[in-house]
Amino acid sequence: MANMYVLGGYFVPSRIENPLYSGLPAMLYFHCYVQPHTGYSLAQRIYGFPRTDKIYKSFDRFKDYFNKTDKGYESRIEPLINEIKNNLEIKALYLTTHDIGKLTRILNNPDFKKYVDGFYKRKTNENNLEQKDVRVKKLPAVNAYEIITETIGLVCTLVYRNRKFIHKAVKEDGKKLEEAYRANLSNWGDVLAGVKQFNTVVPFFKKFSDRALEKLSKLWPQSQAIIISEYVAFFNKYHKDLNK
Repeated sequence: MANMYVLGGYFVPSRIENPLYSGLPAMLYFHCYVQPHTGYSLAQRIYGFPRTDKIYKSFDRFKDYFNKTDKGYESRIEPLINEIKNNLEIKALYLTTHDIGKLTRILNNPDFKKYVDGFYKRKTNENNLEQKDVRVKKLPAVNAYEIITETIGLVCTLVYRNRKFIHKAVKEDGKKLEEAYRANLSNWGDVLAGVKQFNTVVPFFKKFSDRALEKLSKLWPQSQAIIISEYVAFFNKYHKDLNK
C-alpha cells in the first residue's frame, strides 16, 4: 500500500513530493513526455471524461517539471536527467558530461519517445487482458521514472552484451520474427511494431562507450543477471580454448 499513511484509523494518501514516481503527477509527466497534451486531452486519456481540475492543480504545483507550449504541456527533461544522475551516483556510478549530453539527446528524440510509449502500451494491454469486467475503467498506476529509465537500461544492456560478448549487431531480423510471431502470438502485430521501434533506437545507444553502457544498464533490474551470465559463459569458453 504505497504512498499511504494512517491517520485516525484511516488510510490517507501521502503528499507526493516527486512527480516522477507516483500518482496523478507521474501519469501527467509520462504522457506529456511522450507528446504535448492539453488538460482536456489528458483528462480524456486518464479519466475518460473532461475532469481537468486536479490536472491543472498538479501542473501548478509542479511547475519545474513541465513547460506550457502552443501545443500543450510538455515534460521537462532536466528533472529526469538529474534524478537518473542522483540514483546512479548513490551506487557510485558517475556519468561524464558527454554521456549526459548523449542521454539528453536520446530522451528528447521522438523515435525513443515512441519506443517508450509502445513499451508502456503493450504492458498496459497485457494487464487489461487480465481484467474480467471490461466495463470497469481501471486507471493503471504509472511510475514515469521507472518506465522511461528501465527502457534505457534494457537497450543499454542488450547493446553492451552484444558488443562485449557476442560481437554481433543488436538489430532484430523483422522478417524472421514476423513468421514466428504470426504462428504463436495473437498480438503479433503489436510485438512486431515494438521490434521495429527497438531497431530504430539502437543506433542512438551505440554512441555510448562500453563503460557508459554498463553504468546505464543498471537502470534495468534484470541487467545484472544477464551481464553476469555472459561473463560466466565468456570465462568458460575462454578456459576451454586455453585447454585445447
